[in-house]
Amino acid sequence: MSKDTTNMGFVILISVVATIGGFLFGFDSGVINGTVDGLQTAFNSDSMGTGFNVASMLLGCAVGAFFAGTLADKLGRRTWSVRKLICGGSDCKH
Repeated sequence: MSKDTTNMGFVILISVVATIGGFLFGFDSGVINGTVDGLQTAFNSDSMGTGFNVASMLLGCAVGAFFAGTLADKLGRRTWSVRKLICGGSDCKH
């Protein structure tokens, strides 16, 4: 007989984290989709231009998330977090 060594607590934890990630992705998409009217007005763009802007924001979020771990490993997580906090709080553009 084989012994079942499945750690159900760990499986549930992974499932919960994946579910929260899905909810956050949906929330992010909803927030970005809520800006469509504002983007059309601000940039006086047609449907294709607005679609490109929205797609670019989503792609930019994915690229930023992809490189964030590497930057945090090189610069240190605390240093990188403080820099993000300062830039976000001061609205710096670089």
